[in-house]
Amino acid sequence: MALPNRTKMNGVVSLTDKVVPAYYLISAAIEVAVPRGANKEKLLRGTGIFLEQLTPQSFLSARQCLTLLANVQSQCNSKDVSFLIGKSLADAWQSPFLQSLEHARNLNCASKLMFQYRWHCFPFISFRPYRVNNNIVWALENTMGSKKQFSFLLEMSLSMLVSLVKQWLGKRTDLMCHLDTGRPRNISDYETYLGLNTRFDSPISSVSISEQAMFIDFPNANNVSVISDIDINTDLPQQSLVDLVRFEAINMPTKSQLDIATELGVSSATLKRSLSEYGTSFRALQEQAKRQQAIILLALQKLNNLQGASRMSVNDLPNFRRTIKRLTGYTPSELRALLP
Repeated sequence: MALPNRTKMNGVVSLTDKVVPAYYLISAAIEVAVPRGANKEKLLRGTGIFLEQLTPQSFLSARQCLTLLANVQSQCNSKDVSFLIGKSLADAWQSPFLQSLEHARNLNCASKLMFQYRWHCFPFISFRPYRVNNNIVWALENTMGSKKQFSFLLEMSLSMLVSLVKQWLGKRTDLMCHLDTGRPRNISDYETYLGLNTRFDSPISSVSISEQAMFIDFPNANNVSVISDIDINTDLPQQSLVDLVRFEAINMPTKSQLDIATELGVSSATLKRSLSEYGTSFRALQEQAKRQQAIILLALQKLNNLQGASRMSVNDLPNFRRTIKRLTGYTPSELRALLP
């Protein structure tokens, strides 16, 4: 099997690192797009992808994949293309890695493997887990900085996830998608591919499922390691550069841009330029991460001000209230009342 091609920074995957085993993604995208008005040759324009060289052992960069998916968006006349590609990745173009996960013990085990080897499953969306009451909530983040494509990538990824979970369990579960966008005109597509309980106008995009459902045994579970026969690289970092900056903003909020650049083995200027390639900045990613953290802690977990301030490393309560208002547009009490 060809090895992933990585360069540049220590411990993170960049837009140009060739770590995505994209044969199945590219095949599904072309198969869905061409009957819906796209031209195969034009889909490949600007991607550096050559179909005659593409094999199940090929690795591509996120930038190459995103360019092809942008071409799909611009050339297709159908609004359900993202959902169809996601469903195809769970069905006709399911990779051997995803096929192996039906033999995991349950969704808790399968999800850990999906996120551990995320470049095989969700190269464009990161899932940050939280426990809220008796539910697991995965907060969804844009892992490659493609703001214009985020809705498309989210729809594709969630369509694949919902379809996979239904296959693995042999039935629908209480898995629910919450999106931070307004109610769309093509609501029927969301209900068809994501479920009738899909929610809109949520403070953050997330997926929730009961802890009980996470431990329902899969019908095809076995005691053998589910990836033992799959040729997969286990040494790749599982964070993109923007993932890392968001993570540090929550877990080590005192770290500066220079601190993180030093840990990555680059200069602060190089880190700044690299983040600009994602269409973002160090400050913007810090604010995004802290905003999401505030919503999780107060709107979902219902922590009081003292608990919230401690978790967010804010020294005093007046400053905490100002911080929450600046990040979210709500006071802490308004944020707690935002969701039931």
